[in-house]
Amino acid sequence: MIFEFQGEIEMILCTIGHSIPSHLSPRMRFVVPFEIIKKIAATKAPEPLLALVSYPDFQGLKGKSKILVLDRISDPGNLGTLLRTALAFGFDGAFLIDCADPFSPKALRSAKGATFHLPLQAGSEKELKLLIQENGLTPYIADASGEDGELTLPLALILGSESKGPSETLKALGKLISIPMDAVSESLNVAVAGGILMHKVKEISCPSLTTT
Repeated sequence: MIFEFQGEIEMILCTIGHSIPSHLSPRMRFVVPFEIIKKIAATKAPEPLLALVSYPDFQGLKGKSKILVLDRISDPGNLGTLLRTALAFGFDGAFLIDCADPFSPKALRSAKGATFHLPLQAGSEKELKLLIQENGLTPYIADASGEDGELTLPLALILGSESKGPSETLKALGKLISIPMDAVSESLNVAVAGGILMHKVKEISCPSLTTT
């Protein structure tokens, strides 16, 4: 994750017996016993390097044509997985409405560095509506009552919270879409559903991915 970070590194702690890779240029560096790393790290089996960095800035998404919108995604693991998937499938950025902290330890681990490459914007439903209008996006809202239909670019793919789904305000913005499933299954995890829908969006811009 340190290798993926795009900004300046204030400090790196390195365990005894390991070295700091030459392409990293922290302002300060310290070699410490592994016990120190274990006390500071958020995992039971941490890596031999820890870095101190400033929080990345949220960015605007003006002019972006493929935006993932996450509405009140509360689980940091789901959030990080969705950001990682969005980057993998060529989305231009993610708009977050009252989500878990994307920079929390669990969210960062789940995102596998995508947080530092995918533009993020945090805002309200009103700000999202304005962004959709300015960018000329078609909103598609994932909902169990939606239909399985064709998607067109440019677009905003909206995924709602794990327990309640998208808000009624967001549902009113555009077309409700769903994933065909056997009747025995009631729903999918939001990160799994998001991955399926984002791959469907990828097929629009890369038709060769579509199987025949």
